[in-house]
Amino acid sequence: MSQAEEKPKKLGELLLGAGLLPQESLNEGIAYAQEHSMPLGRVLITLKLLRQEDLESVLHSQALMKMDRLPARLAVKAIATAAPSAFL
Repeated sequence: MSQAEEKPKKLGELLLGAGLLPQESLNEGIAYAQEHSMPLGRVLITLKLLRQEDLESVLHSQALMKMDRLPARLAVKAIATAAPSAFL
């Protein structure tokens, strides 16, 4: 499988894969984001489900993945290592 075909690439998938967010919190954030037409990352920070620095790390990794500079499996490992204290 090439880097471009690797999953996950969505913010929520990266957060779950790295252990930064439990499924229930992600579901809560997605529902709120849809209801209020807000970006998911902003919602997770507003609801205090995620720290700003963790969001920035994930978004940076996501950008590198989209440019095919970082495989998804390594991105998830890097994110988890950078923020080992999982759920807030």
